[in-house]
Amino acid sequence: MIEALFAGLGNVFATGVGILLLGAVTGALFVLWDWRAALLGAVFVHLGACSILVLVHGVPGIVAAGQLLAVTLAAAMLAIAGFLHPNAKSLHQAGNWPLRLLALVFIVIAWWYLDPGYTLPYFSQPETDFLLWTGICALAMWSFSGSPLMAGAAVLLWSTPMYALASVLLPGSGLPAVVGITDVILALACSYLVLLEPAGVPRTIRRSAASSVAAAVAPLKRRTREALPTRPAAGSTMASEPIQEKAAQ
Repeated sequence: MIEALFAGLGNVFATGVGILLLGAVTGALFVLWDWRAALLGAVFVHLGACSILVLVHGVPGIVAAGQLLAVTLAAAMLAIAGFLHPNAKSLHQAGNWPLRLLALVFIVIAWWYLDPGYTLPYFSQPETDFLLWTGICALAMWSFSGSPLMAGAAVLLWSTPMYALASVLLPGSGLPAVVGITDVILALACSYLVLLEPAGVPRTIRRSAASSVAAAVAPLKRRTREALPTRPAAGSTMASEPIQEKAAQ
């Protein structure tokens, strides 16, 4: 039953449009830079990869289900940490989306010119490109932020080619289980680091604090102006009266 479910999904993902969809989702996760979308997108990418492995390469359904279960569990732990500590300081240190889009376009152009056209053993050219693209996007997510939450999402993306290589090149070795355990342990560590982070100050709070400080200082400025004597302007009649009195004497 599990293999039939993955094979049915593989009929959708194991096509040119399906692989392009998975690649587009992977690139969009880097550009959007939202931890909720990153975790959901990582689970979606693994679902597509598992379906392709079961349909095309004959990977046992229990192995693909174990991969998807480990990734879902890791994403759930990261999501819980993100919801418990939504104002983590490092989540706001990833630049803006035009910068990330420019970096992604640069990677695509470099790949277009430098791609030698090699394929991995037992994998087709579109599958190889998809696995390499997923690994490159994961590395880009690591390099653009020091957030443990986004690093955990990048680990989940990075494990996609690791699962594929372990399941196809080393079948029956137990290496996919090792990759799944590693995913869970790294996600647990990243969740712990998220909870230890200092809270950042949101922009709305900073604006309200600045307005409250200005409102509190305004009466003080007014009282100071009322207490201090006003200085007459240069050339005024008040300044010229003492001079005229002295001249008359």
